[in-house]
Amino acid sequence: MTPEDLKSALASALGRRDEKPNIALAERLAATGTPADAAALMNLLRSGSKAERHDAIKVAYEWAERDPRLLAPHFDVALGLLQTKDNRMIWGLMALLNHLTPVVPEQAEAALDRILAAADASSVIAKDNAMAILARLVARPDFAEIVIPVALQRLKYAAVNQTPMYAEMLGPTMPAHAWPHFAAIVEARLAEIGQPAKKKRLSAVLRKGPATSKG
Repeated sequence: MTPEDLKSALASALGRRDEKPNIALAERLAATGTPADAAALMNLLRSGSKAERHDAIKVAYEWAERDPRLLAPHFDVALGLLQTKDNRMIWGLMALLNHLTPVVPEQAEAALDRILAAADASSVIAKDNAMAILARLVARPDFAEIVIPVALQRLKYAAVNQTPMYAEMLGPTMPAHAWPHFAAIVEARLAEIGQPAKKKRLSAVLRKGPATSKG
């Protein structure tokens, strides 16, 4: 696919206001994309028009969700683009970084301060993706000891609406030795939260126990 073909397949180029063309393009790239396609897409994120950038970030994180390998070499480019003031781009870039983290966890761990700062200055969606990145890193023994305190601190002070989701993200990745601290935070949040549905979700996380105890 030439860069011109890629641009012409974006929703904005087709005069569309929905995301279906962007998702279709992401599915095509996940199936048949090349390193050149990945480079062309990342170039659009840097230098395209606003409409092109918004379409391109949708394509990028949908592609990375399906197959992150070709976009993973561009992790640092995506990280650098977080400096934008365009909130749509920030949370889209956070989604992209989330999906790339399993392929390049070392880069994600090294960039945590920048990732978390960008999330804290942005939307709930950006914060959700930041917690997802933390959960991915907690699941890796080589990064868990560094990342667990950060993840637990964010769980402790998370917004009420996000707390059950964050506990559900972290619970399955939490090693047995860290489970008591995790469980204590979840129990404290249970005591603070009044909504029955949220309490039920938090209780379910506690019942499942730590990841290493599951057979």
